[in-house]
Amino acid sequence: MRIRFVDRRVELEALAAWASRQRELPLYLYGPEGCGKTRLVKEFVARVEELVGGDTLAVYIDALEESSLRSAIAVSAGLSPALDALEDLVAGLGEGVGRVLAKQLTRLLGRILSRTAMSGKKLVVVVDDVVGALGLERVEWYIKWVYEASWRLLEEYGLEAATFIVLTSEGRSLEKVWSHSHAATFMVWNLGRQAFEELVEQLSVPEGLDREAVWRLLGGNPRRLLELVTVYDWSLEAMLDAYTERLRGVVEYAAQEGLTGALARIVEDPDAAAEAYRAKRLLLEHNLLLPVSTMLGFHRLEPSRSLGVGRHYAWQTPLLREAVAKLLGEPPG
Repeated sequence: MRIRFVDRRVELEALAAWASRQRELPLYLYGPEGCGKTRLVKEFVARVEELVGGDTLAVYIDALEESSLRSAIAVSAGLSPALDALEDLVAGLGEGVGRVLAKQLTRLLGRILSRTAMSGKKLVVVVDDVVGALGLERVEWYIKWVYEASWRLLEEYGLEAATFIVLTSEGRSLEKVWSHSHAATFMVWNLGRQAFEELVEQLSVPEGLDREAVWRLLGGNPRRLLELVTVYDWSLEAMLDAYTERLRGVVEYAAQEGLTGALARIVEDPDAAAEAYRAKRLLLEHNLLLPVSTMLGFHRLEPSRSLGVGRHYAWQTPLLREAVAKLLGEPPG
């Protein structure tokens, strides 16, 4: 189901400002699964000449793409002719195409940039879901490598600026990234209420749909909205039941480890995770909770008790919080 891109004006402007000149650090963007990070950066890559300037070129790599080169990489209009030179880079390799491109980024960029006059131009390179492709244990190495690669490209091709952007949904990776000074980390969140309503309007909304209930359960997450439509035929109850079963093992494990009380406190207030290390680690590991930091665009996420968003921690979507609460036998406050 293809739907029109909505909103994200603040984020697009922030990306354009960041790519407008050389920065000391690459960008490391994280946020909930399905919040729209990929759609945001693809929109940015497609419109980079408009948003940053005609002297700007961009490359996007989906590190999780398994087989199709054309699905694994997207470029701005000025680099389109260079794509034909990449076919042999991944031909005959036994691992995923996107993973190869992410690992061999220097070779990839060399193939592209050597066929384009780059002196005095700006370059934007986006690597999507690098943690999922390369593994948590390699994220520190990759961020440091990207940091060093940006400066090498500046010198080798005479670029005015080289901007690298790395995306992930893995909250666990932040501790590794934050422990070094090789990246600037910002958060991308689910859509706000108005933009989410614009998204809903593009779908075949059933008569009598409780839109407030949809908002309260999904919290503006675009992917979960499409899942509600295409998998659960707009049934919030069926969707919540499915996620409750999906998370049953997590809650059962928490009970075995004596973490039920801590989970209940985090359901009530996500910031309680700060005082419940083991429960927090469990929720981070299963991509249920995320640390809250400065948003792309230099603002803070507004706390919302009803959506499970605190000042320091937040449930990725209210759906996950509701499912855990249901398993614990107590509705969230």
